[in-house]
Amino acid sequence: MIHSNTTGLLSGYCANIPQNSTVNGTDTVIWQCNDNPQQNWTVQYSAYGGNDDWLQIVGQNGQCLADAYDGATNGTPVWTWNCNGDEAQAWFWVSYGPGQDQVEWYNPNGLCINLTGDNNSNGTKLQMWNCLFNNQEAWLGP
Repeated sequence: MIHSNTTGLLSGYCANIPQNSTVNGTDTVIWQCNDNPQQNWTVQYSAYGGNDDWLQIVGQNGQCLADAYDGATNGTPVWTWNCNGDEAQAWFWVSYGPGQDQVEWYNPNGLCINLTGDNNSNGTKLQMWNCLFNNQEAWLGP
């Protein structure tokens, strides 16, 4: 899950909502884990698809992690938006790696949450990218 003690394994950083903003379209970035509210996430079932297969990732600010514009192309930004249960906010995960403790979060278009430019520093934006099963897409598992 993407929450305060979950990091991108390459980066050792957490998914972060800058200033815990509630403005729709706020880019999600990585930041050193610090247990601040903007790094607290919960995972719950999504209304998307009419079954329990899809999940939504909700920030402490009440907004959902979303791929911009229901992105189907590499480089699509990952941002937060008011939760509405649509395709852009639907996520699924698959585990892999030693002990199956790493996960890839992917959208209905088959793209994964990825670190922009393979950059592992504060403020690096998250994006959607072809699933590569590598460290720039690896999150600790739920």
